[in-house]
Amino acid sequence: MIIQMDTREKRGKKEHILSYFEQINAKVVRSKLLVGDYTLLHDQTTCVDVKQNVLELFSNLSFDHVRFRNECLLAQENGIQLIILTEEVLPRGGLANWESPTWKSTTDKHKKGELVTKENPEAKRKAMITMQDKYGVKFLFCNPSKTGSKIVELLLGGNN
Repeated sequence: MIIQMDTREKRGKKEHILSYFEQINAKVVRSKLLVGDYTLLHDQTTCVDVKQNVLELFSNLSFDHVRFRNECLLAQENGIQLIILTEEVLPRGGLANWESPTWKSTTDKHKKGELVTKENPEAKRKAMITMQDKYGVKFLFCNPSKTGSKIVELLLGGNN
């Protein structure tokens, strides 16, 4: 199996994923992808875009919304199943029960103990449902230790 990894993926940040690919003897080639971070070289109809955590996902849905929406639209227009895989285990009850982490120290921009984001998880959940319905993008969550195996599963057709 040859997995194509987008060149915009930062080196060093995804070693846990690359380590898994190496364990299963999957070859990884880096090249610019139309959408997402990972796809199969021989079949690019499914692409997985990995988000480090819920905070990054929320940032994409809010501050980078136009770019994010355009990527979802580009995938749809090109017959690509785009899957957003967020590396965070959600609390019981899902995203609606997610709580923002707090800052661990005080700086000139925030105080220790202050919420990192005041984003409303329920509003973001609704935005994700709208994007699923409108653009066909799927949103999934996983334990970061399982990201590599989940990517392979999704690329091989297990996109549930």
